[in-house]
Amino acid sequence: TNAVGRGQRREALAVLKQMIGARESGIRIVAMISRHLRHLWGAKELNARGVDSKAIASQMGIHPFFVKDILQQARSFEPSRFERTHRALYEADRALKSSRLSDGALMTQLILSLCD
Repeated sequence: TNAVGRGQRREALAVLKQMIGARESGIRIVAMISRHLRHLWGAKELNARGVDSKAIASQMGIHPFFVKDILQQARSFEPSRFERTHRALYEADRALKSSRLSDGALMTQLILSLCD
């Protein structure tokens, strides 16, 4: 999720390969990325309102150690990127539930679209 948040395509694909190799379901991977996106979006919104890192951690249920990295990732997300990412996650979830393509193929497509 952090590699996706940072836009690190190569690293995200390497982690994806390990997860698929460990038989992690695509639906679970989409859920993990979705949760991370919610953290980025929420932290960005709270930070824009002047909420400090400690309060962001408390309000979002995130360990304070991770807030700095989440805020750093969130800075690169403009509203249009959040919209594109949300749409891509929705489409991937739908495809996972209805397509005959493998989870690995669908997740690879997702990672490529999220890390552009």
